[in-house]
Amino acid sequence: MEGMMMSASGRFVSIKPCAEEYKGKTYLGLYLGDLPWMSNVSYNEDEKILNVGVIHNPAIYVFSLKKIIFGTESWWCKIDSPEDMKDISEEDINNTWYVKLLKAMCQEEI
Repeated sequence: MEGMMMSASGRFVSIKPCAEEYKGKTYLGLYLGDLPWMSNVSYNEDEKILNVGVIHNPAIYVFSLKKIIFGTESWWCKIDSPEDMKDISEEDINNTWYVKLLKAMCQEEI
């Protein structure tokens, strides 16, 4: 989730996919790096310029699922030692800096 860089590909990670079908389970995964996730296209009619771009996202191969799950579809963190492999809890998610920020911003709007 935090602090992973493209050069860290090949590292083991814990990953908790968000989709209901995974029932909140945490899996062992392999961080593949930031891979193309989706493309976007825009056209500037005044200048007659077509812009095509790619949006990258962290990609993780989940061994037991035999599929790639992207960072936007999950919660994940790097594993530095066997002791780091644990279930990702709601507490872990709620203690993530950007979740704290969003909650604080939502509190201010109420």
